[in-house]
Amino acid sequence: MKDIFDFSRFKKVLVRDYYEYIHRFGIVMLIIMLLPSLIWLLCFAIDRNMEVSTVIRNIAICSVAQLATILAPSWLYGYINMKKDGPYFASYPATYFEKFLSILLYTVVVTPIVCLAGCFLMDTLLCLLPIGGYFEFLWQNSSMYNEYITYTNTNTNIGNFILGIVSYSALMFFTTTIFKRHKILKTFGWIIIIGFAAIIIFFTLLPLIASAIANAFGTIENFDPEIFGEYFAERLSPLVENFYTIWSIIKTVVFYTWGYYRMKRIRF
Repeated sequence: MKDIFDFSRFKKVLVRDYYEYIHRFGIVMLIIMLLPSLIWLLCFAIDRNMEVSTVIRNIAICSVAQLATILAPSWLYGYINMKKDGPYFASYPATYFEKFLSILLYTVVVTPIVCLAGCFLMDTLLCLLPIGGYFEFLWQNSSMYNEYITYTNTNTNIGNFILGIVSYSALMFFTTTIFKRHKILKTFGWIIIIGFAAIIIFFTLLPLIASAIANAFGTIENFDPEIFGEYFAERLSPLVENFYTIWSIIKTVVFYTWGYYRMKRIRF
């Protein structure tokens, strides 16, 4: 077991990756954390008395944390398959399993926590200013969230949201071991191409889907939007959610496993 994982070795990997994190991702993380503040600046420039909703601010903060988590693998570890810096990563005295655990820790745990903390701190500082449209702290107005909790399974939605982010981070880690240059652009390029192909397939199958819905409700003339809404909420929506959960888990496991396999076999 010690040949695979040793805690003292793992601590050294964490310390090494910490300095790499500051060096490679520190400025980028700072820029990302400042992005939600553009809302304050824009509204201040348009109208100094314009109030910015806490909901909008929360959405902006969650979005940039998601962006940081997705970008982290490529920005932090994009060098592992490069001829210049890759040998340093490969020859570091630790097992690939220990290095992989450190990668997981810094990309899907440290990055979102640091990003969220920085964004909330900046939002609080802006809210304390006597000028600008931040009149409430983020935790002061929760009516919209209470309504959301009433009508949805919050735990499932939060779980799927986190799973989705982790699955894209896993994809970025996998493509980091494949592409040599422009890793982020190439990854998003392939995502757009595959997504476009999926949309074409969906619209190709749309007549069959419409026919199945018509058969389920008899004829189009008998179609009742209210009944369909209940049917969608009670049967189709949970099915879609469960499919999304399973699909995200499969993607995460496959991309991390495949990426780990490729990382161990990188040759320079």
